[in-house]
Amino acid sequence: MKPTLQDIQMLRTKYSNQFDVAFQQLRSRFAGHAEIISDVEGERYEWPIHGGTSMREYTGYNVDIVDSITKYDKRSMRYRKFYDSQVLSRDVLKDMQPLEMNFARIKSQMVAAARRMFDEVFLGVTKDATTGLYRLKTDADEGFLGGILGTNYVGAGGTDKELLDLAYGGDNLIPIDFASSGKGVSSNLAGTFVDRLLYLKAKLETMDAFDPVEKGTICVAISPAVKRELQSYEISMNRDYGFDSLGDAGDVALNPKLGVTFIVSNMLPTMTTKNKAGADVAGARMCCAWLKNRVGVGIWKDTQFEMLDVNTKVDVRQRLIGSGMMGASRKDKETTFVLPCLENIIV
Repeated sequence: MKPTLQDIQMLRTKYSNQFDVAFQQLRSRFAGHAEIISDVEGERYEWPIHGGTSMREYTGYNVDIVDSITKYDKRSMRYRKFYDSQVLSRDVLKDMQPLEMNFARIKSQMVAAARRMFDEVFLGVTKDATTGLYRLKTDADEGFLGGILGTNYVGAGGTDKELLDLAYGGDNLIPIDFASSGKGVSSNLAGTFVDRLLYLKAKLETMDAFDPVEKGTICVAISPAVKRELQSYEISMNRDYGFDSLGDAGDVALNPKLGVTFIVSNMLPTMTTKNKAGADVAGARMCCAWLKNRVGVGIWKDTQFEMLDVNTKVDVRQRLIGSGMMGASRKDKETTFVLPCLENIIV
């Protein structure tokens, strides 16, 4: 039986509501490694940032007051807009009844595409149209920037731009050839990714922004190849570092042994970095780490799953469009680090 326009409109309303709910539920994937801000409105979301302060100890009586001066500033999260459009060909519909199955299939595929887009925005990357590989999003690309690895917006007007300091010895880089030294350091550990990870963990734990109450507040994103290397290293050393808890690409898992939340991602770009001798090391994967409470993710209002009439095609009368807006930003630069890693195991 040929579907009527009323049938199509009823399905449009049903799946529009389902798409909006599914889109908002995608935010839960960030619950373990970022602060989530829902129903954002406007061009940007602002965080007031300020310097730290400390208590003063005093003795005696009638003590003069010494004021502390705290610096204030702002950071801004801007959205990235995205959409997908699918046409409903009446010729195809004849072969793919019932109609509701087509709506359900299209909705599920759009939600999956939105999930991948969420991860791109969170990391600050985009898929290169020429190579098909992920790279950092830059000013040369359309739309706003942001994300863990990307350029962030700072200043009162939200127009100043901030990049991570990834030079050798830079504030946001754990060098690719870093190796612990000193009494008690195992030669089997020094220079490995685990060694750099433990150094990073100690570095973050010394910061005032670190929250020791919340487990897994230190988050680390690694590639599938690095995950395999960590699991192989664990087996070869006959040690239990908890790497068997690492999930598949896109999964988030707390490693109870290290107290670190791991995110396995196939979207981490590569970079050219330096070693101690000053030589270039090309093709290093940009594994990265941050504190959960120092990164924000915003889901903007007005998610849409709508049906539009089409009158320029012979066999198409309707088009389904799903669209949304999302942003991500560091709350500061000091608690984000890149751990470049050469992938010795090919996935």
